[in-house]
Amino acid sequence: MRAPLPSPRASASPVHAFGLRALVLAALAVGESRIEALPDDAAVAALAAALRSMGASVDRVEGIWRVRGVGTGSLVQPDDVLAVESDTAAALLLGLAASQAITVTLAGPALLDSDLLAALGTMGADITASPGGCLPLMVRGLCPAVPLARDVADDGPLAWALLVAGLNAPGETRLRLPDATTFDTTLLAAFGVPFDWIGTTLVLRGEAELRPAVIRCPAAA
Repeated sequence: MRAPLPSPRASASPVHAFGLRALVLAALAVGESRIEALPDDAAVAALAAALRSMGASVDRVEGIWRVRGVGTGSLVQPDDVLAVESDTAAALLLGLAASQAITVTLAGPALLDSDLLAALGTMGADITASPGGCLPLMVRGLCPAVPLARDVADDGPLAWALLVAGLNAPGETRLRLPDATTFDTTLLAAFGVPFDWIGTTLVLRGEAELRPAVIRCPAAA
């Protein structure tokens, strides 16, 4: 099927990014999670559709997103191209696919940093991208993936793509930050992601079973 043509890029605000990350972690948990106060806009709807295509049950009922996850290692290969509407969602989906035994094609207005593509390649993913990190992009995941240690500036798309990939990798994935306060671990704790801090290094232990959670997205400032 032909990939949809790109439209003007959309970037997620910090609050919006929080909700997109919650959807992804819920899809990897075992059981039903609820995510409140997350709007049904184009970026959220596209990510929800992508997660459905990868095996999770995702529905919005009376303003609350209900997600029944499939576990960290049980995503399925989608039958079609996955449309994305923001850089944040594209990075999360790329991280998801990178450590699964599936092939995924992403299309849409997002732009992915070359450092992110290179880092996921180090974990074993085979990524074919358009020039300049634009979509469409195809990723063939590797399972088991290779955990890595990497410097990251904050809890932006690079860190979260590596974190999501590391959830299905054996051993420890280490994200070295300049300051521990630049990474919000609220969602990790809520979904039972096993992690520790060693100084300013976030150490994630992969291949763990995540628990479902009830998440309320923070209000925009």
